[in-house]
Amino acid sequence: MTNFYFIDSNIIIGYCNPLDIFHDVSVNFFKEKDKYHTFLLFSVQEEFYRKMEDEKIKFLTTILGRHSLLQFPKLQKIINKKQNKPIIQQSNFLKYIVHLFQKNKITEISYTKIIEIFDEYKQVLRSRFNNLIGNWIKKPYMNQHHIIYKDRDYLYYYNLLKSFIHRLDAIHLSLACYEVRRRNRRNRSQEYYFYTNDRDWLNKDLNSKIKIRNLTIKKLNYKKIPLKKGFNPLTNSFNLDTYEYIPDNL
Repeated sequence: MTNFYFIDSNIIIGYCNPLDIFHDVSVNFFKEKDKYHTFLLFSVQEEFYRKMEDEKIKFLTTILGRHSLLQFPKLQKIINKKQNKPIIQQSNFLKYIVHLFQKNKITEISYTKIIEIFDEYKQVLRSRFNNLIGNWIKKPYMNQHHIIYKDRDYLYYYNLLKSFIHRLDAIHLSLACYEVRRRNRRNRSQEYYFYTNDRDWLNKDLNSKIKIRNLTIKKLNYKKIPLKKGFNPLTNSFNLDTYEYIPDNL
């Protein structure tokens, strides 16, 4: 029996962003999985790129705020003023953007420096993403999305799931259901696992609602590492929780 894998965007983001608190977990997770048996859902790819752009906008509006492009204050002064906001503390992307400023020893913000940092940010994340998914199965095909979104099987699962989880997650899962149902017409001996770091998917028992025998939703498995803290560029200190991947050997 052969195993195949669908991957939620939160695990891919954790892999691509080196300052994500689940980066090491995601890296070790992907080492365990067969890259030739892993699917890239086009909706997950779209969400990844959209998330990258949204976080750039969030940096400009939430971190920098209303400043003249020619009169930005020092980076650390802005961070000190904003760092207690929950949106700052919870955003691994904002931590990474700040890290790039620090890595490049940029203390005085300017419009030119912002463009340079955003170029590096985009290049690094896109490169990590492309290297990760290079050998994955790109199905369903991106150029078929208009047809798939009208397909009876897809719509059945989407209408079922959208009342339990938010719209993007419902799309991801419905596309996986569509693909598995399609492949089951040819071969029912394969097992499919949809991995996520969203505990809500398990709490709402979506497996029992989907009811596809050989498709199982699984939570990314990890544990917190006691007494070990990760570096937080927003506070310039080691105060972030760290986690270790627990293999599931599937």
